[in-house]
Amino acid sequence: MGETELYDAVVIGAGFAGLVAARDLIEAGRRVVVLEARDRAGGRTYSDTFPGTDVVIDLGAEWFDPARHHFMAAEVARYGARFVEADKGGASRWFLDGRHADGDEPDGLIDMNQLEEVLNRLRADIAPVVFAEGFTQTNTADLDIPFSEYLAKLDAPPAIADLLRAQSYTLTGALPEEFSALVYLREIAGFDHNPDYSFFASLARVDIGSGGLAQRVAAEISDHIRLSEPVTSVTQSPDRVDVTTTTGQCYSARQVILAAPLNTLGDIEFTPVLPPALALLVSQGHTGRCIKVWSKLAGCKHVFAMGWPGVVECTVIATVSEPDGDRAIMASFGLAPDLAVDRPDLVQAGLDRLGLGATVEEVYGHDWIGDPFSKGTWVALRPGQPPTHGRVESHWGAIHLAGADFAGVWSGWVDGAIESGRTTAAAVDAALAAQSESLNT
Repeated sequence: MGETELYDAVVIGAGFAGLVAARDLIEAGRRVVVLEARDRAGGRTYSDTFPGTDVVIDLGAEWFDPARHHFMAAEVARYGARFVEADKGGASRWFLDGRHADGDEPDGLIDMNQLEEVLNRLRADIAPVVFAEGFTQTNTADLDIPFSEYLAKLDAPPAIADLLRAQSYTLTGALPEEFSALVYLREIAGFDHNPDYSFFASLARVDIGSGGLAQRVAAEISDHIRLSEPVTSVTQSPDRVDVTTTTGQCYSARQVILAAPLNTLGDIEFTPVLPPALALLVSQGHTGRCIKVWSKLAGCKHVFAMGWPGVVECTVIATVSEPDGDRAIMASFGLAPDLAVDRPDLVQAGLDRLGLGATVEEVYGHDWIGDPFSKGTWVALRPGQPPTHGRVESHWGAIHLAGADFAGVWSGWVDGAIESGRTTAAAVDAALAAQSESLNT
């Protein structure tokens, strides 16, 4: 477009938030362009098939709670996909306090009455947390401490402490000393303040993959998406916003939706500068750094495993037949240096520590930490960051913030990204209407 021609909105980022925001604005009759740094849409959702098979896997975000993630459920229904529950038909393995046991629950390693006592302490701390208020509450400041410090105060038996470390990792993707206990406790509040459910929830994945679902959204608005256009600067003036990319293109609009991950915003020059709370978060970055590695296994007899330390969680989603026997397709989760997406030896060592007795034949994954357009996984706030997150402005001037990292409810989840994108689109549509009305009076 020439400089005298304005888009109604430029959307920065083609993850779920940016995609649904753009779609809603286009459906409202607005002129929209979406700028995506990668050569694909989807952001931190990314689906593929495991090499040499037809098994759909998610290299990024994967699991959802259809009963609570209503915005995600609406998108699944809209695009003709469906949820598939986790396989419960096989054995589960637990590794806590250096010991192994099989069972649907870790009752072979821990005293379940003692676990209930610890969970009752969690329930008391979670009680004042209002999940829908995000991180805007002020009466939960005492919970904003390193989770490792909170765990020490619980004084849980060693095996239960390991279970809490492992389970908190599945919700944060970080080490106990790195994230705020408030982040973890707030996640449990989202599951009806029920730590039992958050421990042993029956989550589901999307049959076409969450990235596959994002691709269906993208296909609907493909003429409006510009791939391989990393944004370098965003400049506001009284009558428009100019967005410049590494290709030298300048896109101008009346409004802008900023739907890029928190940890990447420092790579964009903003004029005027970002508001103070957001600028502080950007300078610090969040600590989410989960590593997810898919593998093909021979001799796998379990469908689920959880333990601490090392490989924290494993889930089998499919079995494929080969001439010399069946192979399991498994996702393993952990942190560096225990895992890397291109290191089958590390996956093997982790599975051996869990005592699974399986042989790793091939691995596949995506390095979200090294990816310059994510620089981490889902948002996990550091101690001291929750109140700053709660003060982040939803918009300043003609720039509107969207994305899972800034969602007020399901922060860090795809459901939060979708809700954020749809809410932001409505705000931008209203702002555009107000601008038009102002021009006509």
